[in-house]
Amino acid sequence: MALAAFKKGKGIWESRGNSAMTNLASDVAAPPSMVARLNIELFCKKLAEETNETKRQTLLQLVDEEKAKLFVLSPSPRSVVRKPAA
Repeated sequence: MALAAFKKGKGIWESRGNSAMTNLASDVAAPPSMVARLNIELFCKKLAEETNETKRQTLLQLVDEEKAKLFVLSPSPRSVVRKPAA
């Protein structure tokens, strides 16, 4: 059920019907990189438990997509501004 909800753009709390948590989550904005890391963690946990090969492939695809998002969101070493030594 959660995978179908994720595909439709709903968060995990919405898919489970936790309206109080959904309302709380909408009031607090999490950094996109944090969301990506949490999604990767969740999908990997589900992968460890899932035996259906089709669902496993979907989870693997979701992990790859979140890793790609995290890569884009992560600053490259060249973009870090360093102060010159005094």
